[in-house]
Amino acid sequence: MKYVSIPLMCGLLVLAGCSDNNADSQSDDAETTTDVQVVGEETTENDAVEALESEEEQLAEAEEVEAVEDDWMDEDELEDDYVNPNAGIPNVWRSEFGQGYSVYSINDAKGTNLSISCNDAAGQEYDHAVYLDYRGETYSNTNSEYPVSLLVDDAIEVAAPESTDWRNGANAWNELAENVAQATKIDAYLHNKKVATFTPSPANVAKVVSELASCQEMLYQDQDNW
Repeated sequence: MKYVSIPLMCGLLVLAGCSDNNADSQSDDAETTTDVQVVGEETTENDAVEALESEEEQLAEAEEVEAVEDDWMDEDELEDDYVNPNAGIPNVWRSEFGQGYSVYSINDAKGTNLSISCNDAAGQEYDHAVYLDYRGETYSNTNSEYPVSLLVDDAIEVAAPESTDWRNGANAWNELAENVAQATKIDAYLHNKKVATFTPSPANVAKVVSELASCQEMLYQDQDNW
């Protein structure tokens, strides 16, 4: 009996050791599972935060775009409401002479004014000029920049430079003077945006501004006339 009981006790001890090992293994597995769950929860939270931040950024960008569109709308409404109180009868050419210049001018219903000056006898050191008065500001071209341009009778674009004593400037002036002198519709553009349309009657054109066609560029004018 003594020889039998000893192996049984050893077997029980071995089994107990196995049980302890199994318990430790199960505990390690549980801890690993818990760690995976924690990492998963943290990843989900980070994704949620990033998604919220992205949504907030998109909303902010949309609000900025809407604000810009509102500003453009306000500007357009302001332009529609603007009227120059000092403007004359619209779409009628007027002419006057002073200090050696013949000046031809016309305005639309809102008071945007186109003025063309011809140097008849002001002196060779002076030149012709084209001015556009728009919303209280006066605009004109230089020899290198052309903010003011005209579309004549829906067919011909013309733009005069600051001076006409050089070949390209002279040609541009002649083209403008000859076409405006017979036009019954002139669209005025400022920085490539149409800001006014002038529609003088054929009778008014023939009576007043037709003389502009004879305004010769400074390059070829006879110097003996000065």
